[in-house]
Amino acid sequence: MTNVTKVRDYIKEVEIADIETLKSLFPNISQILNRLVKRGEIIRIKRGYYASVPFNPFKIAKYLSSGYVSFYSALYYYGVVSAVPSTILIATRRISRERIIFDTEFKEVSIGRRFCGYIENDIRVATRAKAIYDSLRRPDLGGGFSRILAAIEEMHLNEDEWREILNYMRKFDRKSFFQRVGYLFSLLPSTPKWVLKELKSKVSKVKVYLLGRSPGKFVKEWNVIDNVGKEVLLSWMRG
Repeated sequence: MTNVTKVRDYIKEVEIADIETLKSLFPNISQILNRLVKRGEIIRIKRGYYASVPFNPFKIAKYLSSGYVSFYSALYYYGVVSAVPSTILIATRRISRERIIFDTEFKEVSIGRRFCGYIENDIRVATRAKAIYDSLRRPDLGGGFSRILAAIEEMHLNEDEWREILNYMRKFDRKSFFQRVGYLFSLLPSTPKWVLKELKSKVSKVKVYLLGRSPGKFVKEWNVIDNVGKEVLLSWMRG
């Protein structure tokens, strides 16, 4: 077995390897790495780090950004949406930028002071509750309200996770967001009554649109104008 094959197989086994470790294990590593990159058998993620091909995009994201995987990408990671994302969405504190590796786009999205609520091991990803919260804040990045609602039902959130979502809302959001989320959550069979009670306590006298500013049906209980439509929001229930 040649050293080239050994290096390729080693990187394939560990998935992501750093140059210092490789130097300690293999002679003439720079030449070997260049050869493997040219062959398309490995990729250079960033200075000093290499990954096998095909690669795990969720693991790669940790090396491309200091942010965490969230929105639709996190929902897919947790197995509550089925369509494979072609873009890995990464929540960051300040930076918004994009990078493409092979056919996968990595897109950083700045969420400012809402940058929190993630776990880290070999993948840096939003908690299940934070993935839902981030998606509700940016439904365009969460797959749309209908898909987000379906994901919530699929997750079977526990009490701590419901409280986590409410804690983010208390810390960061205005009453208008409570109204929108309250209306959306009221459509779900799984939403605990105590969650709806708290959300309802925040309903203001100001009417708010569910999405954008187009006309829709007024929902008095939440003082919300549903301009998406209940049938659309719950279309996933019909299979």
